[in-house]
Amino acid sequence: MNDPLTVTLLAVAVAAIGAWLFVRRRRVRELGAKLFRPRAAPLSARPDDTPTWSTIDQRLFLLSLAVFAATRLIAIEDFPIYFFTDEAANTVLAADFIHNGLRDASGQLFPVYFANTEKLSLGLSVYAQVVPYLLFGASIAVTRAASALIALSGAAAVGLILKDIFGARLAWVGILLLAITPAWFLHSRTAFETTLYASMFAWFLYFYLRYRSGRLRAVFPAVAFAALAFYSYNTGQAGIVLCALLLVLIDARYHWQNRRTALLGALLAFALAMPYVRFQVGHPGEMVRRLQLLDSYLVRPELDAADKAERLGQEYLVGLSPAYWYAPENTRDLIRHRMKGYGNILWPTLPFAVIGVVVCLRRWREPAYRAVLIAALAAPVGAALAGMQVTRTLVFVVPAALFTFLGAAAALRWVPAGIPFGMRSAIRSAIGDRVGYARMAAALFVLLSLVSGGMLWDALANGPTWYSDYGLTGMQYGARQVFSQVSAYLADHPQSQAWIFPTPWNGSDMLRRFFTPDDPRVLLLDLDSFLGERFDAIDGAVVVLAREDYPRVIESGKFTEVQVESTVLLPDGMAGFYLVRLSYSPQADAIFAAEQEARRQMVEEEVVVAGRTVTARHTPFEAGSIHDLFDGDLATLVRTAGINPAVIELDFTEPLRLIGLTLTTGSMDVGMTIRTFAGEGTVPGRYEAVFTDLSPDPTVDVVFDPAPAAVDGLRIEIRDRNGLPVTSVHLREIVLKEG
Repeated sequence: MNDPLTVTLLAVAVAAIGAWLFVRRRRVRELGAKLFRPRAAPLSARPDDTPTWSTIDQRLFLLSLAVFAATRLIAIEDFPIYFFTDEAANTVLAADFIHNGLRDASGQLFPVYFANTEKLSLGLSVYAQVVPYLLFGASIAVTRAASALIALSGAAAVGLILKDIFGARLAWVGILLLAITPAWFLHSRTAFETTLYASMFAWFLYFYLRYRSGRLRAVFPAVAFAALAFYSYNTGQAGIVLCALLLVLIDARYHWQNRRTALLGALLAFALAMPYVRFQVGHPGEMVRRLQLLDSYLVRPELDAADKAERLGQEYLVGLSPAYWYAPENTRDLIRHRMKGYGNILWPTLPFAVIGVVVCLRRWREPAYRAVLIAALAAPVGAALAGMQVTRTLVFVVPAALFTFLGAAAALRWVPAGIPFGMRSAIRSAIGDRVGYARMAAALFVLLSLVSGGMLWDALANGPTWYSDYGLTGMQYGARQVFSQVSAYLADHPQSQAWIFPTPWNGSDMLRRFFTPDDPRVLLLDLDSFLGERFDAIDGAVVVLAREDYPRVIESGKFTEVQVESTVLLPDGMAGFYLVRLSYSPQADAIFAAEQEARRQMVEEEVVVAGRTVTARHTPFEAGSIHDLFDGDLATLVRTAGINPAVIELDFTEPLRLIGLTLTTGSMDVGMTIRTFAGEGTVPGRYEAVFTDLSPDPTVDVVFDPAPAAVDGLRIEIRDRNGLPVTSVHLREIVLKEG
């Protein structure tokens, strides 16, 4: 279904069918009449602006949703061209949740957040995949379609805001404006949780405005959707909380007038906050750790409060900047989160959005206009805390679509105002005529539908080659294609194994569990470990190498026979992955031995530990430095150069009385052996500890019992218990405890 001609014909067909339906005079079906029955004029609408919600508008609304759905679901596996680990994690964790009896991997019943590799970050998005997984199993189409349908509901919420709150007859245009927003087009075709957050935010805004316009019971779904937004995406939590607080404060008089209902809504909010309170009690440092994993400036010790406040202001202003949202290209967002040449929002809509902002400012006293401004101001807050990126502030497209519609509507009213009175009356008369309105609406629907269809055609036809970086820093392409070929190969060679070296992908184990969850023959290996140690089982395995890794293997001199079984092509036609069979060369053992000896050579340098300058010797690092282990910053990291265990030796110029140490590592099971030295003629102290089933990036404590006398030397050996001797060990911080 990814043929561009097919997609274009489909878009034209949808537009033509829609236009044919609009000009007909049939009575709306009973279901449509019930759903879209005329309502009282909303509080924010002026009496002379109140439209009649006709059969044409009902059909347009439904057909606009159909266009939105079609442009999301058609060829959903093919664009975006990657299938990212964060998408796969939602389905994998949903499957685990079901198989574990509604518990997570740690045994928590109905957890608030699930562990996505090294962080507890996925919540509502996992639960959203439970029913699709039970009904259809795991596939890219199912995982993404579930998210796309939620995005469809968010588009419906935008349309209903315009219809029920602003009383707009052309409310369905808001749905199509959202459909042609590039950032929303791309991400609503993924299973990223940011799309879920934006959709829940839209429903929160809709129900709050219904409550604010006099429908008091709407406060309860408003609170519920605010909670759903809060639990769907942790980076957006600050934004939804700030938006809710501002609405509570600014509309305080209204809440007081309806204090009984408002109090019940507050009680509901309190009840829905309890799971988060439980989570924080069980994981007290998780919020700070998330910021560290995001490399947020807020947790960098070298920055003072003034620097952090300045950076916060800068990031926040980027989130409101027209240049960031409307420029055809930006260097801030990763290329896999951009549609080349489009910008995050289509630039031709910018004038209407600006007019919409002016309209909302002029009508600030009216609750609906004020709420849209507040939503826009709150949207970038969460992203500003970590660093502005479109995935973190995608929710901004909701108020942006509302601004654009309100601006366009205002522009249409202003144009006739400058026309001579007689002509103005004639134009208004023509627009007011039902036949004239039907044709105008049909033309507008066809135009916006064709823009949406054209965007889909461009994405499917040209999107795969928009960018040439298909690796880790770019599109991270190939997971679906590689696992598909591996599965086909193993079906033909059932006694073989597949060793995949996932250099181009983040979180590759989630991808393995998604595509081949029950096949023990599929293994993920580290290329450095593979090249650093001999694996005799290689004769029974097919090895999958990315194109950047293939030359390293061939040029290592360790392999004599290379048989290419098949290749996976990149969208540009170049070979991206090789499925090969390897055999060791006669000189392989000598090369391995020489490399092992070179890795054992200790590096000596000076470092400040506990305020003292000491001499340190350590195994070689391929990332970071010895200073990063004693700088008090958990965000800094060292990685050994393919050596397990890591060894750090410290010589003190003045003896220290030590009672233990605290160690923070990368995610692994930790084995430690510590030796203390107290001068010549003394027996070295020896302490051993093993830590398993740890949280991501764990911090562990070792107590020296019995405590040694004053020591002048210390040797710390840290092992990744599940790693190979050539596994790189990741360390974050060592803190010595003095007695």
